Order: sequence, then C-alpha cells, then structure tokens
Amino acid sequence: NMFLAFTGQDFKASTLNIFAVKVEKINGSLFKFLFTTLSSIYGFYALKTTPGHSESLWGAGEVRKSFIGFPIVDNSWQLKLYYILGFSYHLQNTVSHFISNPHETYYEMLLHHIATMMLMIFSYLTGLTHSGI
Repeated sequence: NMFLAFTGQDFKASTLNIFAVKVEKINGSLFKFLFTTLSSIYGFYALKTTPGHSESLWGAGEVRKSFIGFPIVDNSWQLKLYYILGFSYHLQNTVSHFISNPHETYYEMLLHHIATMMLMIFSYLTGLTHSGI
C-alpha cells in the first residue's frame, strides 16, 4: 500500500533527507554569492591601479596602455593574488563537480570548468593578464 509507505518513520526520514539536501544547496549558493561578491570587489581594487584600467571605470590609466611591455608584463602582487584566488575557485568547482551526482548538464558544466581554467592559465602565461580577467 502506497499510503503506508509514507507514514511513520519513512515519512520523517525522507523529510529530514530533503531538508538536509536543501540546506546543503543553500550553503553552496551562499558560498558562491559571497565569494563572487568579495572577489569582484577585490578584483576591482587590484585592477584599479593597472595602467590599462580606464578612467571610465574609475581607474588611473587608458586601455591602450594595457599592452605596454607586452609580452613581459610586470603584474602587481594584488593582480597575481586575484588570479590565484580565481583559479583556486574554479579548481574547487571542478573537483567538487567530479564527486557530485551526475545531472543532465554534467558534461557541459565540466567542459565549462575546464575551459575557464585553461583560459585563465593561457592569459597568465601569455602576458594578457589585464585583459584576461
């Protein structure tokens, strides 16, 4: 009988399981929101002092100065830290994606995570750090 299957302990256990899943999703979403907000604020601060951050974006330079000294670009420690934080965030997302339960967009998201990390590595290694972020 289907009614008996959802009464008593089975109903309580399934309700607690659903609640735990929702709390886990909320925690993940809250972490992503906080990280993205704080990372954006820090990224704005890190890029503000670069020569290629234009005045229209409250910077101190001009866009055409982004490639001064290219391909050997002297990056500030703030910009390097911003790259490390961004890459570590995407690496963490990729690792957690591997251990998560597969869903209908599993392979698309995996491709997205790997492509994002490859683009970050490429922009850093080729000296396109000011435009690569």
